[in-house]
Amino acid sequence: MPSRRRSMAAGYANEIEYFVNCVREDKEPFPDGEFGKKVLEVVSAAYKSVEEKKPQ
Repeated sequence: MPSRRRSMAAGYANEIEYFVNCVREDKEPFPDGEFGKKVLEVVSAAYKSVEEKKPQ
């Protein structure tokens, strides 16, 4: 059974390969930066909601 570190490294290698292929083929990667920004906004709102003990 592969170690956790080795499994994570394989995952990163797959992500990098996917990104490189997108650049080579002039394709928009998914998720793109705009999607990542929206995810961070949701996560930040969730943390703020917990800190303030009220829904956002």
